[in-house]
Amino acid sequence: MPTIERHTTKERGVHAVHAISFIILLLTGIGLYDKSFFGITKLFGGVDLSRFIHHWIGVVFIISLFLMYFQWKGEAAVFDKDDKEWLRVFGGYLGKDVKAPPAGKFNAGQKMFFKMIFWAGILFGITGIIMWIPQILALPKIIVQLSYILHDMILIGLVMGVLAHVYLGTLANPGTISSLLTGQVDEQWARHHHEKWFKQVIKKGR
Repeated sequence: MPTIERHTTKERGVHAVHAISFIILLLTGIGLYDKSFFGITKLFGGVDLSRFIHHWIGVVFIISLFLMYFQWKGEAAVFDKDDKEWLRVFGGYLGKDVKAPPAGKFNAGQKMFFKMIFWAGILFGITGIIMWIPQILALPKIIVQLSYILHDMILIGLVMGVLAHVYLGTLANPGTISSLLTGQVDEQWARHHHEKWFKQVIKKGR
């Protein structure tokens, strides 16, 4: 079946670095959260090395977050009237008889997730830095304590969002994952899920 390119090698690489850094942060963060979870740190060479990895992978996470934002902001950060209608009918997920309007390269749900990941990621990074070097920043104790709470709350939200993102990109919509594995999707998938984008690609001659 004919395919078209959905994501370039560079785009997929940035996304992969961001995703992998998040997984490492999640595992090392859980391992460092409480002594009862210290066993997880053995995967990374112990508590001290896990702390070191957590800090610097956090830097990678933030850098890849901005790279991902700038590579997709032109298509994922702008909403049009079709996106508003998509949100109104919830993308057609609420019933088989509900038809969603045609979507661009990213549908409104993906755009909402894109914005959530970006702003939550920034707050995640800021609170992480405060927790990392509180003495150097010389911030009031209450700010540091609130950063710990906010950091944990953001993590919970990100995990829930990522799980939904993975489900919608795999089981809920077969064929989607190939866009990140090979960069290619078949034309039928593109026409069905992202009709406006598909027509634009065909018009430009792929």
